[in-house]
Amino acid sequence: RIFSVLSAILYLGNVTYSQSEDGQGLEAGPPDILSTLCDLLKVKQELLVEALTKRKQMTANNTVVLHYTLKEVGALTSHHMTGETPICCYSYHLKIFDMPFSRQFFK
Repeated sequence: RIFSVLSAILYLGNVTYSQSEDGQGLEAGPPDILSTLCDLLKVKQELLVEALTKRKQMTANNTVVLHYTLKEVGALTSHHMTGETPICCYSYHLKIFDMPFSRQFFK
């Protein structure tokens, strides 16, 4: 199980992003990469795509779902080029492990 998770972490670097046709959010792909990630993490593709393209903002009374922008994803994924890791990158990757599969692997 742990090797599946480690493989998925490395495989996340193959995910690409593009602006959705409606301009409201992002699309993640390509489909074969997402399929492999879903197999490794044992999650549904819809859940994975949501984790990769949206974030939740908690307020005092409710939770707001916001879409990542291409600029934000660029900052999250380009840190390996500069050697610096922006603080938002940590929360982005931690969110991936907040999915239901994490209960399965990390009991």
